[in-house]
Amino acid sequence: MAQKTQTPLSWSTPNLDLIKLGDDSKIPTGDPDWINLPTPVQDSTVLTPTAGERMEAPIEGGALEAVLYKRNTYEFRLEIRALKGRNKPVEDFDGVVSGEYALRLTPMDPTNKGIQIDRMTMRMEQTWSATDGEKWLYICSVLAPVDGTEQVKPYLAPTATDPDPDPDPDPIG
Repeated sequence: MAQKTQTPLSWSTPNLDLIKLGDDSKIPTGDPDWINLPTPVQDSTVLTPTAGERMEAPIEGGALEAVLYKRNTYEFRLEIRALKGRNKPVEDFDGVVSGEYALRLTPMDPTNKGIQIDRMTMRMEQTWSATDGEKWLYICSVLAPVDGTEQVKPYLAPTATDPDPDPDPDPIG
């Protein structure tokens, strides 16, 4: 386990937990068994947004009468080394991972907010090189949760206490 260091940033070695969703595309209720993933390859854990489409309503003269933005989409990636004796944390068949999953990321300093993805699909790319050996790259496509909430949410580990529960003003919108 990595040393827990307090830092004002939500960065560095993340702790990643994964769970398979039920047929209803929801996180199981009660006390579900989250799978703790091995520490990913350095700099491989990345959440990448793709900006939602911008729609414009132009009027004569070139000005815009209105602009509308569609929601962002997200991709989450992480890579895990295939060490001797380590099994794949998520099984695949030729890169295809069946079912839907949820993921939560706790930063190195668990008192900082991480992220939670309530619903996603996954695929896996197995690579090998003489420099790095075998690695498993998991590529996750974030899906809209069935309850209509945000695709990527803040997550605070239950053992952590938030010293300032609302350090930022409310967002615009």
